[in-house]
Amino acid sequence: MSVGQSIEALDPATSQDLAAKREWVTGHYDAQSLDKYQTLTGKLDLLATILAEGWVKRADQLKLQSLGVGFGDAIAQDTLMEWVVVDDEYGRSAALNWPGTTCYAFR
Repeated sequence: MSVGQSIEALDPATSQDLAAKREWVTGHYDAQSLDKYQTLTGKLDLLATILAEGWVKRADQLKLQSLGVGFGDAIAQDTLMEWVVVDDEYGRSAALNWPGTTCYAFR
């Protein structure tokens, strides 16, 4: 951990932000297929489809961040990493953390 950096559990505002971004990603499923997001393959296939279909452009910052949340969900599901909040000289941001380490992956 660098000087001036704090790591915290997700707060309600950050949890809500992640949920909204996750909702944009899962919104590409029809209601009958939404449960596919619960599987690793479902998450990765959905992200691949969104990219292959060109539904996100380079300037779509919010959509790109949403893809980052979806990819982060896939990483967390396949590893021991968990979502946390990192507050440092760059601001306050959600990141994945390998518990007990200073290993972080930012969305």
